[in-house]
Amino acid sequence: MKKILMSEGASLTSRETLTVLKKAGVIVDVMGASKWSISRFSKWRRHYFSGYRVNEPKAFLKEISTRHEQNHYTCLLPTHEEIWLFAWTKNYLKGLPVYTASKDAFEKVEGKRQFAQLSEQIHFPQPQWCLAENRASWSEFPCWLKADFSTAGRGVVKIHNPQELEEEMQVFAEKGIKVSDLMIQKNVSGTYGQVQALFEEGKLIAVHSSQQTGIGPGGSAAARISCDSTEAIQQLIAFGRHTGWNGGITFDFIKNKHQLLFIECNPRMVEPGNAAAAGVNFPELLIGLNEKQEFTDQPLRIGKAGVKTHSTLALLMGTAEKTESRLEILKIFFSCLFHKGMFKESREVLTPLNDLPSLLPLMVAFIIFLMNPKVHRKMTAQAVNNYSLSPEIIQKIAEGDCDKSV
Repeated sequence: MKKILMSEGASLTSRETLTVLKKAGVIVDVMGASKWSISRFSKWRRHYFSGYRVNEPKAFLKEISTRHEQNHYTCLLPTHEEIWLFAWTKNYLKGLPVYTASKDAFEKVEGKRQFAQLSEQIHFPQPQWCLAENRASWSEFPCWLKADFSTAGRGVVKIHNPQELEEEMQVFAEKGIKVSDLMIQKNVSGTYGQVQALFEEGKLIAVHSSQQTGIGPGGSAAARISCDSTEAIQQLIAFGRHTGWNGGITFDFIKNKHQLLFIECNPRMVEPGNAAAAGVNFPELLIGLNEKQEFTDQPLRIGKAGVKTHSTLALLMGTAEKTESRLEILKIFFSCLFHKGMFKESREVLTPLNDLPSLLPLMVAFIIFLMNPKVHRKMTAQAVNNYSLSPEIIQKIAEGDCDKSV
């Protein structure tokens, strides 16, 4: 039987990956920084190894190699930003397969500015933007001020006027983020969504699109409805041809009545639950790529439109963050539980009822939020710190420092 090692267990992506792999006939072990990461609570994982953080890359890679020597895994399955580290250092994993894009390809989408520049080169439609250094000539408000590296919406701020722009830039400066690591992008009205894609040697082999119907932490998509991918396919083909991309990548977009506009990308797989419900199981396909299965001669896999999914825990976090209201938290919880309103015919993909251990963190979070809705700040910050590479580590990886230190 195939044995898979997931490289982190705190993110929503890791937990949804367990859910969609439940019928794949694989054994899954999970690594986690905390003893209490969400992916620990599942009957669909075998072992859970805690105590190693991706921001300690040397110890992290050593632990992965040790676990592989003991368990002989089929492959390593990255579920968050640690994929940056593996793209540079996978040769040090003692033969453990991990399917990632090349270092050169990663550098093309290394930050939000690089992606905006790449989008210009390959004619991806995107909102107007400029480097923060050139803000004196910027006149479009409202707009978005974006840090190159961030996760869960933590490095993106909406700006309404020039004074607010200067104030927020000072806030970033106090966090150690330089002006050269910031960009400004025009605000556009429309529906937020994501296009998820999988490539083999630059060839597009699977695509799935979804639009946000419910808000999670940092404005993320905690509830989704799948949608037609036709408009994005030609752009994705051009991206793959230009970068030679390997593995998963996710593009955020705004869809208005005129067109689809790309706003940023994550060079990795994101929450795969909606895609799997719509017929495209990205984790299974990634396992196949790790096993050297060839998909380039097979028909393009495209997710079916109109499929609804939701993640109750993420919706609770998003509601607490947005409203800090006990009443709104109660409303969203019972709407999810009884599939009311927007959740009618929607499938739970994060903490499903047929995985009873997953209900424990859900109920604990629900009770905590009712006692103190403001606790979302600490909870989200802790989760982000556990599964996110710091900008400093990403920069060191890009410069080769981590590669030399392993």
